[in-house]
Amino acid sequence: MTWLVFVLAIVSVGAVVYALVELRAAGQATDELRQVNHRDVLTGVPTRHAMVEAVTSALAGGTSRVGVTMIELTRFSAINETYGHEIGDAVLVAVAQKLEEQLGAGETLYRFGGPQFAVVTAPVRAERDLVDRIRTIQQAIDLPLRVGRDKVRITTVAGIAVVDAGKASPDELVADANVALQEALSRNEHQLLYEIEFRSRLHAATAEKRLRHALDNGEYELLYLPVVNLWDNDLVGFEALLRWADPERGMVSPREFLKVLDETGLIVPVGAWVIAEACRQSKVWQDEHPDRELTVTINVSPRQLMQSDFADVLRDAVRTSGVAPERLCLELAEGGVTRNTDAMWAALRGVKELGVQLALDDFGVGFSSLTYIRSFELDVVKIAPAFVRSVAKSRDDEAIVTQIVGLAHALNLTTVAEGVDAPEQAAALRSIGCDLAQGFHFSHPRPVAACEALIRRGRVIPGEDQKASIDWKGR
Repeated sequence: MTWLVFVLAIVSVGAVVYALVELRAAGQATDELRQVNHRDVLTGVPTRHAMVEAVTSALAGGTSRVGVTMIELTRFSAINETYGHEIGDAVLVAVAQKLEEQLGAGETLYRFGGPQFAVVTAPVRAERDLVDRIRTIQQAIDLPLRVGRDKVRITTVAGIAVVDAGKASPDELVADANVALQEALSRNEHQLLYEIEFRSRLHAATAEKRLRHALDNGEYELLYLPVVNLWDNDLVGFEALLRWADPERGMVSPREFLKVLDETGLIVPVGAWVIAEACRQSKVWQDEHPDRELTVTINVSPRQLMQSDFADVLRDAVRTSGVAPERLCLELAEGGVTRNTDAMWAALRGVKELGVQLALDDFGVGFSSLTYIRSFELDVVKIAPAFVRSVAKSRDDEAIVTQIVGLAHALNLTTVAEGVDAPEQAAALRSIGCDLAQGFHFSHPRPVAACEALIRRGRVIPGEDQKASIDWKGR
């Protein structure tokens, strides 16, 4: 019995020792995990997790004012692409060291992610003092850095935000600094201090939420750019153009939001809405004007085409609206279809089977236009405005357009000249033999109501809509 008690005692002690070892290992693992979360493995400086904790503590601790500065290395992706990611990492380490060398009392550096760093300043005596201080830091690190035999100039852009303790959350303060950074990038400024009106502008920090809200609240609309027969100005169709009627800013330029839609992925649901709305409107015109065979052209992005259900989205829109498929034409950007030709054709095969036409935008600008004609079984080629603009003045551009038109006609393709803004351009295109045209010489993009009279008349009078009171902004 004594022997049994002794054995049990030994086992119990072993279990306790094992448990202590396991607890100690777990504690070490927790410390290591915390270290990973709070120290950037590459540069050794604190991470964004540590920054949020620091800002939270500063705002809660009664510090009079707290400042957050977002600093981004410009053209950093070019360094990665040119010299490789190992060199890119070395550049980030060197920049982190330079930044830390410049910091003074009350300033802490953090690695926010990618080519972005952040400086938290507490307390901030005056906004102007912080702006001057950040400018000094930027000047100290905006210097040439030797990479192998090359000298690469590192430049930065900064966004600064300052708030009184208790007046904003840590997330809001960091978001304001990021908005200021995006505004500085869009303006090509070295640095900017956050201003409340920045929030109404479209930046990466605010874009997705606002553009999704626009979709949910019906703020998008389509304008229609007339397409005419060059020989008699007869109306043959329209190109549907997406616009955003922002309640805060009015009509937003598509140059500002189309790229953001693509980058955020919202181009997929918004593009589906465009297809459905253009099909619906085309069916209305088809029913109201059965004697007019009008084609409605719809722009689609490469990101839309890469969706596995793209053909189904188009098929559903055609079936729901009841529009004749042959009255529709999908316009593809040449620069976009280079990404994955096989995947694009897989999506477009269903489009062709449905009976919808295909057009290639900006034909002649890229290097593989002939390849696309063969790969995608195109129906229409659209001549880039870059050639149309000088077709009446430049013998080279005239020769290029002549060759494009000749090639297209030999392949039984229809040619459309884009960006025809002057009568001499239209005359030159007619002499070359181009089929159709669109541009401000004939008409600006029109809302649906302004298209009705044009459809009834059946032809466009060049320059007519320039006297109209309706503002049809954008191409």
